[in-house]
Amino acid sequence: TVTGVGSTWTNSSSLVVGNMGGGDLLISNGGAVTSTDAFVGRFDGSGSATVTGAGSIWSSSGNLILGGSSLNTPGSGNGSLAISEGAQVIVGGASRVFEGSNITLFVSGNSMLDISGNFTNSGVVEFVASGALAAGTYAPLEVGGTWSGGGTFSAIGGTWDSVNKAFVVAVAEAGNAG
Repeated sequence: TVTGVGSTWTNSSSLVVGNMGGGDLLISNGGAVTSTDAFVGRFDGSGSATVTGAGSIWSSSGNLILGGSSLNTPGSGNGSLAISEGAQVIVGGASRVFEGSNITLFVSGNSMLDISGNFTNSGVVEFVASGALAAGTYAPLEVGGTWSGGGTFSAIGGTWDSVNKAFVVAVAEAGNAG
């Protein structure tokens, strides 16, 4: 757990959450973590990472891999990443979500998950509108390279526009009191 403004964890090598076992990482309330490659659920491990709260950040200069042994090698584990309440995850390389793994973005704005390289989704990426999210078009997942994979993109409280790679929240309509 890395919590509170000024709380930091600087890892000069790979950060692995759930390596051949279980593991959890919580970055909250302005905490900051930096690493090279980042794994959540590596090999046969089960990992869960949550980044939440304004100013909270996980910055990986390398790749971000969920449920895999490497960027191109699946594992038998699973990884889960949740980003919420104005937090941000920045990936300097590529990112891959393997089958059985997932990312959940509780959308409160743009650039919640910013990937400089390619993004491959073979798992599930879910967008959930936060309670105070105004109607509009958002880019909570930004990818500098190509998008690929046969995974699922789902949306709650809005729709996923797969053409424009955007989360769209429509204007709420007033209900009829009958």
